[in-house]
Amino acid sequence: MGGEWSLGVALVMETWPRDKRPLLAGTIGAASNVGFALIALVGLYFKVTQESWRWIMIAGAAPALLALGIQLVVPESERWKDSTQQGASRPIREIFSGGLVPTTLLAIALVSVAAV
Repeated sequence: MGGEWSLGVALVMETWPRDKRPLLAGTIGAASNVGFALIALVGLYFKVTQESWRWIMIAGAAPALLALGIQLVVPESERWKDSTQQGASRPIREIFSGGLVPTTLLAIALVSVAAV
């Protein structure tokens, strides 16, 4: 869900009204913590044994199936479609050009720490 989460947030932010985006971003961020708490509660009541681990793996795959379903059903945002019609963008070139180089390198360093 890690990769899907960030893409989903971007898609939702493009479709919601500007004044509602901060509230929605906070709600989406908090939702992941609610999910962690729910799975912890499930773990308290359903012990993983040699016979039950397969069911736990299937339950863990459910979010991936949900993400696949969302990809198939939810269309690209109109804002994205409009930006691609204006011409080919070069995002890698853009983030490593001009004054963005220090910010880009700092972002890469911070993300690398979180990924370890």
